[in-house]
Amino acid sequence: MPTVQVAGTTATPEGVVTGHSTFVVPWEAEPTPSPAEPQPTDTPTPRPRPSATPGVHECVVISWSADASPGNIAEVLVEIHARNRCGRDLAPLDVWFGVAGYRHGDLVQSTQGHLFDPLARDGDGTAMIGLPGSADWYDEIRVAVLPAGAT
Repeated sequence: MPTVQVAGTTATPEGVVTGHSTFVVPWEAEPTPSPAEPQPTDTPTPRPRPSATPGVHECVVISWSADASPGNIAEVLVEIHARNRCGRDLAPLDVWFGVAGYRHGDLVQSTQGHLFDPLARDGDGTAMIGLPGSADWYDEIRVAVLPAGAT
């Protein structure tokens, strides 16, 4: 153990007296506490279940435009641009579109169609679907990606 000496002065009524004292300071390394062992639990922690694969109608994003068909005046040509956000490649028959024409709020005509080429993961595709009727006859045209089994 190391020894430390301290010198000091003390004022007394008779005068200044200089003295020396010696003392020992204990210096020992303290043991590091060991990490606590994890306590076993009665029930194991459940693993998260894998999320369900979304349906094509939930992960294919579309934009579309409709105009009179250049080849048939009694048809509206609907051009659909699809973007695959499903995280997997899709076959042509995996992606179906529904096109519906309304007049005065009532459904007049509807049709369905699909892509002709596969839709790659994060890829784009285009479908052209002809809706019977005149473009100026319909009040509203709606386009949607159909859920599986709706065709």
